[in-house]
Amino acid sequence: MTDEEIPQDFPAADEPVDAELTDETRESLPEMRTEDALRFVMGMFNDLAWVKLGIRAAPSGQTTTDLPQAQLAIDALAALLPLSEGRFEAHEVRDLKNQLSSLQMNYVQRKTAS
Repeated sequence: MTDEEIPQDFPAADEPVDAELTDETRESLPEMRTEDALRFVMGMFNDLAWVKLGIRAAPSGQTTTDLPQAQLAIDALAALLPLSEGRFEAHEVRDLKNQLSSLQMNYVQRKTAS
């Protein structure tokens, strides 16, 4: 979205959002299932781990390595993985396990190299 596409009444990032607007927005959104939130959070930890490993660029475009932060994101993903079993489709769980394994292997390679 460019600056020209942002509505004039759209609050800036540092402006507090009006509570009434938040309530209206909240009422207009569909109910989120906990499984959907779990998918979202696990996806965030997965993406964050790749960024902190220095394999993927951050949204800023910079690539840096922060192994302690990568380890925390990987550990969080590993802790949440058992919650997906029986709640997600089998192929989703398999994909999450594969992603976790890849993250763990890349972490060990980078830890060993440093």
